[in-house]
Amino acid sequence: MQQIIFYQGKGVKKLALDPHTKIGTIIKEVTPALAELPDTLEDQEVYLLDENQELSKDDHVKDHKSFVVHRCKQIVVTVIYPGLEPFVHKYRPAALMKHIRKDAIEKFCLDGSAAHGLELFEKQDQGTKVNRNYPVGFYTDYPTCSIQLYLADPNAFAG
Repeated sequence: MQQIIFYQGKGVKKLALDPHTKIGTIIKEVTPALAELPDTLEDQEVYLLDENQELSKDDHVKDHKSFVVHRCKQIVVTVIYPGLEPFVHKYRPAALMKHIRKDAIEKFCLDGSAAHGLELFEKQDQGTKVNRNYPVGFYTDYPTCSIQLYLADPNAFAG
């Protein structure tokens, strides 16, 4: 079975891992250059995609399909929406962007019709739209452990 591994700094790898492979091996597979440094295994955490709990590095891959490898235990996410106070919240690296979008829309008290077409962007630029099905850890890197996003209608950037 093939697994998808998301890791910090916009990394994605597809691996075919045996169900008996230890979780700690994933770290060595996706970040081989870092695996040689002292304390790398201890510093990096592995999560199931869209789950909050860190996995034990001695557990096995089993039938899980998607993992997130990250050094940050929490990521501070700031969402900007014009005319309102920013939404700031801490998430685990495996939290999906679609949940962050939903939380921001609720915080900004936007109704269904106003919120329907809104997307998250890394910058105030149409070309930086984030993938809702990717984890926030994909978009951030250590030691920053934070990200600023913009909630906007993609058509607002048309010029």
